[in-house]
Amino acid sequence: GILSHAGVLSASGHPDGTSPTLRGLFIYQRLLCHEKPEPPPGAADQAAGKLFDPGSPKNTQRQHFEFAQKNAPECMACHGLFMPLGLGLEQFDGIGRHRTTEFDKPIDTTVVATDLGEGLDGTYKSTLELGAKLMDSRQAQQCLVMQTGTFAFGRLVDHEAQACEIERLADKMAKSGGKFQDLLVELTQQDSFYNRRRAAE
Repeated sequence: GILSHAGVLSASGHPDGTSPTLRGLFIYQRLLCHEKPEPPPGAADQAAGKLFDPGSPKNTQRQHFEFAQKNAPECMACHGLFMPLGLGLEQFDGIGRHRTTEFDKPIDTTVVATDLGEGLDGTYKSTLELGAKLMDSRQAQQCLVMQTGTFAFGRLVDHEAQACEIERLADKMAKSGGKFQDLLVELTQQDSFYNRRRAAE
């Protein structure tokens, strides 16, 4: 239920409305542990005036996205990875209330996911439908281990140095049926929970 949680939806938006970009990035970075691509030099200048149709201030977020796809394709190499995930949550407004229209236009929550990881790419009715698939995704399970470990250890999890530990914890969580409580207990049994290397001086 995290994707439809009002706290998550409102925190990954703007005070005056939704943000498919921020909501999509939340899933892309926090639930799948992908790194956000760096924009190419001068991207902001290149995209100026190409992201929103000035003649249609009441376009839906999807219409804005489609306008940008057509007029600023240089931006879509990055934004096209995560913005569709956020568009799939447009049935929730800026503070997480359910809605069916935006500016009296029906909301289309279709998600076309690309380059998310093994078994995750495809077309979904909404991000919530994709979310159900994330539960069984190895990548999302490993990401959950890393994010929870970062919180529990009070430091970033070193993916390379702790790769075996991440795999082992993801295995145990999968075998437990995805019980989060079991992951928390298992984290406290790891050497990395009790020990850390001294930083190089």
